[in-house]
Amino acid sequence: MKWFIKCFRHFFDFKGRARRREFWFFLLFEVILLCVAFILDFAFFLDFSELLEYDGLTAADVEAWLNSHSILGSNWFDFLIFTGIVELVCFIPGLSVAVRRLHDIGKSGWWMALLYVLTILMVVLNGGFWGALLVLLNFGVSIWFLVWFFMDSQYETNRWGACPKLEPNGSDTIGEESVA
Repeated sequence: MKWFIKCFRHFFDFKGRARRREFWFFLLFEVILLCVAFILDFAFFLDFSELLEYDGLTAADVEAWLNSHSILGSNWFDFLIFTGIVELVCFIPGLSVAVRRLHDIGKSGWWMALLYVLTILMVVLNGGFWGALLVLLNFGVSIWFLVWFFMDSQYETNRWGACPKLEPNGSDTIGEESVA
């Protein structure tokens, strides 16, 4: 939990370095929060009473039911209010810890722009040959980033600072502030 809070304390800190531990614990708590938010969205914004009466449902039946029973709109994803709030709150801290993680392995944080540009293009060019090509390209780039995020820190000092593993508290610091 301290790593999640640490990322929020350094909300707009795109300088310095972040160890794997900081990055992956932040991501773990974000995923847990998203799961809780998704469950809350389903609990508060859908009426399940009719769905429980059916026997032998198919995926198409569930999707049709979701589209017709959303309180806020015609599409089932229109009701993801809590999930959207969690995503909005965690976006900048998640981006900053990802940039610091890239710094820790000696890569520029601007590499994250590639991932976001591909994702935006994929949404804009939904469907067709170019949309399918962008889905595959985005998948490949995501795997590439996953490998980077699992890489160990550079032990030598790089242009973003000293190795956090070699700091007195074992990466419990960013700059002079420590996480207790």
